[in-house]
Amino acid sequence: MERLEIGLDLDGIIADSAPVILEAITKKFRPGFSFKERGLGLDERVSDLEVDRDELLEYVAQLQVEEEYHKALKPIEGSLAGIKKLSQRFGVHILFNRPQTVNRQFDVRDLTYGWLCENGFRDYLTSLVLNPDHLDRSFKVREALARKIDVYVEDEPKEVERFANAGIKVVFFDPEVNHLLVDKNIKSVSYWRDIVEAVGELAAGV
Repeated sequence: MERLEIGLDLDGIIADSAPVILEAITKKFRPGFSFKERGLGLDERVSDLEVDRDELLEYVAQLQVEEEYHKALKPIEGSLAGIKKLSQRFGVHILFNRPQTVNRQFDVRDLTYGWLCENGFRDYLTSLVLNPDHLDRSFKVREALARKIDVYVEDEPKEVERFANAGIKVVFFDPEVNHLLVDKNIKSVSYWRDIVEAVGELAAGV
């Protein structure tokens, strides 16, 4: 049987980046502001800050090439065990968006690879592919098609729709259950333990 390939986003799927980003931008733009009463995703919470979006995106881009940012990141619960299990059946590719500029001596791909190694993911990955232009929103779908990815795991609704529209089966990881996306190529889940099962189900139809 031909080995199938799966793709994974990084932030929000493997790395629990939202709390780190929220803490940093709140400290910079709105000290003391609290999101505790809002069970919303990152984009919705960020909109509550009422900060100029371009300024905010520029700050987050710089944040993600800082060594301290990567040191603060924690793996999402269940992600390591899930990827280990998936790697027994699939080639596992991480396709992700982060600024690829060099900030002082630190390169974001090297920092990301180091973080994955430190947290035990290295041996279960087939490839790690960084978008050379983090503003190019077609990159992940284009790269997934080129690498013949059979199923992709994503947490951003617009990206999920791009994959589905391109005919790629996609697992939508939506822990807050804030979105309803209905498509034959989309399967929504809320926990990592369900990602493994959903990937298997979608791959069975490839």
